[in-house]
Amino acid sequence: RTRTDDGRRAARPRRRRAARRPSSVRVRSRAWAGRLGLEALLSRTDLATIGADVETVLRALPGRSANEITRVLRRGRIVSGASIGDLTLRQRQYLLLAFGAVPAAPLG
Repeated sequence: RTRTDDGRRAARPRRRRAARRPSSVRVRSRAWAGRLGLEALLSRTDLATIGADVETVLRALPGRSANEITRVLRRGRIVSGASIGDLTLRQRQYLLLAFGAVPAAPLG
């Protein structure tokens, strides 16, 4: 620390607290708690979500078995270790249809 002219210690400059970024752990816990559904997860654009592993996030969603998730990923041609940001639009739509998040036929 530096000293002021009268010999007192100078106050430390205050550091701005970095904005909290959602981590992939926080994304998984929100999905597990039911606060984020599949459609919301696939439409998010924050770095933690798009960098999260698809299989890990799907396993965090309640009501799906590991075997079912593996089968759906294979049928959708989604490789092991793919992140949500790696998914094509067609793969995202397939996941929504496979897990019943959207109706099979468009409404209207």
